Amino acid sequence: MDYRLQFDVTETAYTARLTTEQEVVKTWDVNLVTNNITEIFARLIEELVMVNNTLITKQDHLTLAEFKLFKRWLAIEQPGLPIAGVLNGDGSAMKYLEALRMNGIGGQLERKDGIDFDAQTPLVLTLQYKNDQERAYARTVKYEDLSTYFAEQLLAKSVIERSLATWTGFYNQATGRWDRQALAVTGVAPEQLPEIVDTPLLGRIEANFAGEYNLDSAMQVKVMTK
Repeated sequence: MDYRLQFDVTETAYTARLTTEQEVVKTWDVNLVTNNITEIFARLIEELVMVNNTLITKQDHLTLAEFKLFKRWLAIEQPGLPIAGVLNGDGSAMKYLEALRMNGIGGQLERKDGIDFDAQTPLVLTLQYKNDQERAYARTVKYEDLSTYFAEQLLAKSVIERSLATWTGFYNQATGRWDRQALAVTGVAPEQLPEIVDTPLLGRIEANFAGEYNLDSAMQVKVMTK
């Protein structure tokens, strides 16, 4: 029999649901005791491995692992090293947003992206990060959302769905690409951002990752943002 495992993840907890095509087999809730992104990822993979090893028989198959994630903007160092920063923003983020709007640049960027910026918009957070955490900013090699981070680990893909790219403040609706002015304002290079795609973050689990955790290399992984 084929099984699917779905994770619905918030900042403080997640709900796991194991299903077949015919029924829900089991649903359970787990509180997260950390807000560290790498630790949250590790906890979810630990749960995935537990389900695969204890709830699925050798005759059955876990065919799909689905991760529905909250929005978060990350600053990443070299692959394999700790995350340089989880950009949540604080009171000073509004200062940078107000400065953008006062000089007219903010309105230009909002019109090109098609959204109204706020203190949690990734572009604003990146601008704050650049000015308030200069050393960490200098170490950062790329910026990405949480779904991209999961896709990199599980699918070996550094991509972001177009619908989510518009949330970042870096997007230009007219060109369908990262906006040059947004990049210049923050000092971010195009190669520091994920590739924009029009397809879901779905594919076969990365072979080395599957081997490390003794997971079926044919298992599909789907990553999405709420």
